[in-house]
Amino acid sequence: MAAFILLENSPVMLAPWHVLSTRIKGNIRNSVFEEVHGEDIWSFGAANPDHNKLFNEAMACDARVVVSAVIESCIEVFKGIETIVDVGGGDGTTLRLLVEACPWIQGINFDLPHVVSVAQECDRIENVGGDMFDCVPKADAVIIKLVLQDWGDDECIRILKKCREAIAEDKGKVIVVEAVIDEKDEKEDIKLTNVRLMLDMAMMAYTNTGKERTLKEWEYVLGEAGFSRHTITPIHANTVSSVLIQFNSYSSIVDTIVDVGAGNGTALRLLVEACPWIGGINFDIPHVVSVAQEYDRIENVGGDTFDYVPKADVVIIKVSIYMVKGNREN
Repeated sequence: MAAFILLENSPVMLAPWHVLSTRIKGNIRNSVFEEVHGEDIWSFGAANPDHNKLFNEAMACDARVVVSAVIESCIEVFKGIETIVDVGGGDGTTLRLLVEACPWIQGINFDLPHVVSVAQECDRIENVGGDMFDCVPKADAVIIKLVLQDWGDDECIRILKKCREAIAEDKGKVIVVEAVIDEKDEKEDIKLTNVRLMLDMAMMAYTNTGKERTLKEWEYVLGEAGFSRHTITPIHANTVSSVLIQFNSYSSIVDTIVDVGAGNGTALRLLVEACPWIGGINFDIPHVVSVAQEYDRIENVGGDTFDYVPKADVVIIKVSIYMVKGNREN
């Protein structure tokens, strides 16, 4: 997930967060990204090849996690399909994973021309440039993954109608891979509400009308797009869970961990809560740790990462290296 982390912490993607309050207060009409950079996120990518490359690599990181979960959870969805088009397919990672797992499938990687122009060539996959609001290449099935979250209901309905036009009426299918917000689960677990709010804030920072949706909201856009029926299959693609599983598998080795540049200790509190055998050291500049919350099994230590780091079985350093690099370049 390195590219994904680098993207989200790049100056380009961080800048909208610094003025997000202006959008919340209603002082701007466009997306915060557009206000900061002068053009929307898609146009910016087309005009800036380096950012476009990092963006595509980040989406590929996400695809490797999500598509693996899709294949594991519902491979039967792809049986009987000979051709499939990936709408918003980026560098083609999703299709490469699919055709590898389903060797009977031929794929069309469909995205904006500047995206597919740098996509890797691969057997049984054709890269096609175009605009999903105008048309979608015809195939037995369409897969569209984490694209509709970027758009409001009206735009989603338009995109889904184009997807529906691309498939056969009698046997075609559109496979949508997105989050479905469960309001009942949210009432029982406040953490899920926080996740939804975080995702909605990301959409608010980067897009004009994007949002996450509940089942009722998905049923509305699907119905308006002309789909008479649908099924929902849960998949398990939580990257945070994957990280915690890795820690758990080495529980006999990792007894102590130091978080370098840890701030108020939130990362360590989450880790020791999930991994009760671990003792943590929250290490940051003295004025930062002086106001950090006290917590069982966590010691707050002030110091300078350029001088030394407290000893432990494992060191975790999150985002700090990129910040140092950015400061030096500036």
